[in-house]
Amino acid sequence: MQYTIEVGPGSQIVVVTDQTQVRVGDCVNVEQAGSGTANVRRVSEARCEAVFAGDPVDNELQAYMTGEAVMCLQAKERLMEAETDEALETAMRRVKFLCDY
Repeated sequence: MQYTIEVGPGSQIVVVTDQTQVRVGDCVNVEQAGSGTANVRRVSEARCEAVFAGDPVDNELQAYMTGEAVMCLQAKERLMEAETDEALETAMRRVKFLCDY
């Protein structure tokens, strides 16, 4: 999927990702996931309100969001490495839980 995402007043980026759950108007976080890839994850509407109000992200929130991005990336890597049906099912549930808000 290709998304055009407003990242601030008058500023947009285009992201191509495997995420299909995002809808027009959703508040999302764009996370760099490895080299040259991105994850788009829905987040609380309060996060977008803060961005558009110009509120900075504090260190604690940034660390939390980074941790979530890392766990999502690791879940996707496990999905790609799955070799059995059982491992594939488990990995798919993990990706859904960690990456699809």
